[in-house]
Amino acid sequence: MTGTWIVVTAVGLATFALKAAGPVLLGGRPLPQRLASVVSLLAPSVLAALVVTQAIADGREIVIDERLLGVAVAGVAIGGAALVAETAYRHLGHATTRDHLVVGSGDLTRVRTVLEHDGIIEKHAAARRAEYELTEKGTALLPIIDEMSRFGHAWLVDDETHTHAHGGKRAVPAV
Repeated sequence: MTGTWIVVTAVGLATFALKAAGPVLLGGRPLPQRLASVVSLLAPSVLAALVVTQAIADGREIVIDERLLGVAVAGVAIGGAALVAETAYRHLGHATTRDHLVVGSGDLTRVRTVLEHDGIIEKHAAARRAEYELTEKGTALLPIIDEMSRFGHAWLVDDETHTHAHGGKRAVPAV
């Protein structure tokens, strides 16, 4: 076995040991936040180091030539493309959090997310779709919503033929 294969085997075994150590040492608990943020940066850092090493290494010498400039230009282009992509993604009504892309279809999705987060509605899994139901907190808001609707129809809607998108006729204000 050559020296190269010994190193490859050793690195493979060390990688396996590190991956196995996590679940064994943590026992199913999540990583502490500070450690998780460091771990999430390891793969991009190692990849960047490998790319730069390949760009400036020539055998056992460091050579600064057009390859390094190419890597720098590519880095700037990728960073710019990421900013443009995030802006376009947000423009479509989606959002990003620190860890996730939040896919949605715009205003309705944002409103639903806020209502869920505030405990006014809750999601129930159904066959091939999600169903939402008012929580106790949401049900307590119904009289307020009804009163706001009555006020709006009594004071803000002048057209007697006013209908809602669902086809219902204008609500008659309570007397």
